[in-house]
Amino acid sequence: MPAIIYSYRGFTATGEQTAGSTKAESLDMAREDLKRRGVIATLLEPQNGAYALLRGEIAIPWGRRQAQIQFFRTFAMLARAGKNTDDALAITVTRTTNKLFRESLMAVRAEMNAGASLSEAFATRPASFSPLQVAMIRVGEKAGAIDDILDRLAAFLEEERANSRRITGALAYPAVVLTSAISLVTFMFTTIIPQFATFFKSYDVELPAVTKVMLSISAVLTQPVTPLVVLLGCVAAGFLLYRALQTAPGRIALDRVRLRIPLFGNLVRKSIVSRISRLLSLLLQSGVDIDQSLEIMLPVAGSPVFAQALDDMRADLASGSSFVQAIETTKLFDGLFIALLDSGAETGAVDQTLITIANYYDDDIAATVVTLNAALQPVLLLFLGVVTTLIAIGVYLPLYQLVSNVR
Repeated sequence: MPAIIYSYRGFTATGEQTAGSTKAESLDMAREDLKRRGVIATLLEPQNGAYALLRGEIAIPWGRRQAQIQFFRTFAMLARAGKNTDDALAITVTRTTNKLFRESLMAVRAEMNAGASLSEAFATRPASFSPLQVAMIRVGEKAGAIDDILDRLAAFLEEERANSRRITGALAYPAVVLTSAISLVTFMFTTIIPQFATFFKSYDVELPAVTKVMLSISAVLTQPVTPLVVLLGCVAAGFLLYRALQTAPGRIALDRVRLRIPLFGNLVRKSIVSRISRLLSLLLQSGVDIDQSLEIMLPVAGSPVFAQALDDMRADLASGSSFVQAIETTKLFDGLFIALLDSGAETGAVDQTLITIANYYDDDIAATVVTLNAALQPVLLLFLGVVTTLIAIGVYLPLYQLVSNVR
């Protein structure tokens, strides 16, 4: 069985932070190798994601978020009712319908029976529990407030799901319309228009400019080599995209492009700001200090550009800058965000202010989605009308001229 390269982050026996990579045939073998080297891993994940997915070591995200929400809510309710951790896990395992997530919970229970704490057991399943969730559980264990922490995590995941659905809804309509339009136009240029080309050629009709352009496009699309060129182009683009995503500069560059897409880029930016605000508030309310909170948020920020900004903020804070000054230096947050946060810092209520900001951006996203869909519908319909009209003119104008010549 070929070995997989696993990236890890954790602590040595002396409590020092460490990170690196190791080769092993499975996730369990990688974990055992790190234990032999005296490393307690808080994050362990395969670099070769596609192969690990086929091996079943990475949980497919479809349905996992709902399973997590149900698990956190149920576990919190059972803990509040006085159930011990093992009994609570046993009950939640039987209630979980997601197969991969259920297997993760069973592995967590086995780790706890072997002497691990709940946070340590969660850390061994990075595909199911993020570093943020592990850190939150660790804080809850220390404070004796696991039930409150789990409720907060469930509420956060529910807000994340709602935002994701809003953005997906905003993208769905234009995506469906454009896909349908491209499919229809491609069908006409490869099937219908070539027949008219033969007809016009047989009658030696003087063709208008729009018809000549249409016939030229049709001739290119119907060439036997065209599908191969398109396929090779898609493969090359996919390879270049994959290579770019393997490097930090490449991921940041692509993320900058995503954030600058007209209309939708601003929507994505607002979603990320809302996510960061809610995450930071969640961590601060749980007693995590600001520096550690920023570190925990790096892999779950949802944007390489914003993750780099959070890392830069840590350096600014270490050099003596205030929290508001560090955020303002990133140039990624608008004036309203900074003004509200500055007000919260003055009153000592940064965590509550961040929740207020997150709720504001969530409402703004919902309103933007409604406005965007209302604005895009006539634009897309106009686009379809123009394309259809041009094709109709290009086809029927020569026919009209031909009939006129016959008369």
